[in-house]
Amino acid sequence: MSRLPWWLWVRVLAVLVLILIGTVLAVSLELPSVEDVHAWLAQGGWASWVTVVLGVALALLTPVSRTALSILLGAVAGFPAGLAVALSGGMLGGLAGFALSRWLGRDAPWHAWPVHVSLGWIAP
Repeated sequence: MSRLPWWLWVRVLAVLVLILIGTVLAVSLELPSVEDVHAWLAQGGWASWVTVVLGVALALLTPVSRTALSILLGAVAGFPAGLAVALSGGMLGGLAGFALSRWLGRDAPWHAWPVHVSLGWIAP
């Protein structure tokens, strides 16, 4: 059995630090109430709604549950607005994911991660 390369340990340590920072922020920051979010959306006008749609699109590029995000949007923004934001954010997130995969190409995972698992049926 060979030892893991140093760069792999650096990546693992970076992920653990990010998880720790995220946990500390989630525990220490106070979340706004639904009324505060409604006031922020009403005060900001269309720019705040565009910000929420773009935030949903970016969140859906990560491994976040779409169902949980849609339920959260419906609870915070109300059913009609939450539905519109979830649909438009989902469409933009899907288009961005497709564009990103087309831009990176088929060989991107093989170049990003030098340690490969030989499965036989996957060829770069």
